[in-house]
Amino acid sequence: MERLHGIPFRDKGGLLREGVDIHQICQLAGQVFFKMMFVHGTFHSDPHSSNLFVMDTTKLGLLDFGSVGRLSQRTRDALANIFLGLASEDYETVVNEYVELGTVVGKVDVASFTRDCREIIEPNFGVPLKDVNIGALIRDLTVAASKNNIRVSQDLMLLTRALLVLDGVVRDLDPEFDLFSEMGEFVRELIKSRYSPQRLAKDVLWTLQDASQLLRALPRQLKQVLSRLSNDELGFKIEINNLEKLNINTIRSRHFLAFSIMISAIILSSTFLVTSKVGDTILGLSAIGVFGYIVGGSLFLLSLLFFIRK
Repeated sequence: MERLHGIPFRDKGGLLREGVDIHQICQLAGQVFFKMMFVHGTFHSDPHSSNLFVMDTTKLGLLDFGSVGRLSQRTRDALANIFLGLASEDYETVVNEYVELGTVVGKVDVASFTRDCREIIEPNFGVPLKDVNIGALIRDLTVAASKNNIRVSQDLMLLTRALLVLDGVVRDLDPEFDLFSEMGEFVRELIKSRYSPQRLAKDVLWTLQDASQLLRALPRQLKQVLSRLSNDELGFKIEINNLEKLNINTIRSRHFLAFSIMISAIILSSTFLVTSKVGDTILGLSAIGVFGYIVGGSLFLLSLLFFIRK
């Protein structure tokens, strides 16, 4: 371990007494963090004011690396595209990159997610960049992604927290400081590096390696499939959503139809008995027929109430 000598960011008075240029040191903090994020892919995920020290005007000291986030090259590229989408009001790019970054845990309603992104992003247009909290913006987009069945990685959650913390730290020192602009330079450099000969060669190499692995595995996997087919070990499973509910409704419909036929038979029989005046009479009508009407009518009302409730 090495002892760091410097002035913590939380001691604004001490920084001013030492003649430190507050704006310059905030700029340096942004450059250090975004270089870790976009260039090295490893970042300090808890950059609060007690963990940042000013050692001199060109050097910062960082403490407490107990929480560190890591970003793959693919994640860094996606983040650069997201920030470009935010700057250009390209909501589709933001949505597509979040889908690529996250894990889809259900059906994604792209139209709904795009609408949520627009509601989050649009209030920031026309607002001075120094007043845009990029950490809060990414946090709200991440919440919207989760709402639309997209789960982002733990490292991206750490990055969101780190941006929120760093934005609060530099705003406490210099309320006019624009952290978003400091990030823009690194985003542009990252996008330019995608088309460098070294990066293109690396991408081609990885693509060829993936294709080679696929071609080597394909014959073996195809042989396994054909073997299982020949031994009748391979089948297809078809699932119909809500099939159980459909079966229940079908059974209920059959019961209701049979019940209706029975009620109709009772009423028709009662009509025949009433007109034939068989047996005892009530007010000149067959008592058995009248009783049949009462039973049939009661059953009809009960079945009607049951049908309405279901």
